Amino acid sequence: MIIIRSMKNWWFVCENLKSMLTALGKAESARYVLYAGTAAFYDSGVDDMHENYALLDHENIARGAKADFDLAALNSAVKLGLKFFGITGRPHIWPFFFELSSECRKILASNGLAREDDFTAMWADLRQTETSAANDERIRPVRDDDVRAWADDAWHGFDSDEDAPESFMAEARCIASHGDFLAVGIKGASTGMLFSGGETAGIYYISTRPEFRGWGFGGAVVEYLKRAARERGFRYVTLLATPSGRPLYERHGFTALGAVSIFSKQP
Repeated sequence: MIIIRSMKNWWFVCENLKSMLTALGKAESARYVLYAGTAAFYDSGVDDMHENYALLDHENIARGAKADFDLAALNSAVKLGLKFFGITGRPHIWPFFFELSSECRKILASNGLAREDDFTAMWADLRQTETSAANDERIRPVRDDDVRAWADDAWHGFDSDEDAPESFMAEARCIASHGDFLAVGIKGASTGMLFSGGETAGIYYISTRPEFRGWGFGGAVVEYLKRAARERGFRYVTLLATPSGRPLYERHGFTALGAVSIFSKQP
């Protein structure tokens, strides 16, 4: 079990993300390619940039904060990512789990990658006192016959006016059938998912339909998943927070580990 000891260990959030994308790569609509020593690319089959990822591998992540970071390797990885997503035709995001130097930013800009946003890598200590929301009986694990409703709730929770596309449905079916995933929700209102197949546990897809926001559903789902991570033997749980989501996670015991720069590229 990984114990997060310092602020510099926020790339463990990336470890869980990479492990999760590897598992999701088995979905019928997805493609996952690992270029050993360089990067990993995940195409979900969904035409939404935030569903498709490029990631540097762990060795490059570890070198990222050092002065001797291999700029040529970064340039090569970016070009491989552009080639991969050029073939699939998907927009994608590329989170960087280290502070980017001016030289790194120049490489990204020269390849057409634009600064999208800054997310926050966060973690929570599961030894903290459990809240009553962790036992909320309205929250149910997703079963095979619930997959479509869960996917639609998640999609609308991310402010889409349409139901989830079939490609996201394929991803949701993969989640529902894979033992390392635990997808849960308050049907018709809120969703969340825990991935416990990495060295750390990670929380994803926390969303609430607009008409139910402010009712505490998202926080209840977070507490439920924290308890599930604890029951699966984890001491810590990680996540990537958007700027709008960070206050929710802070209210539920998460601490910021560091900023993650998000760059994006349209096909």
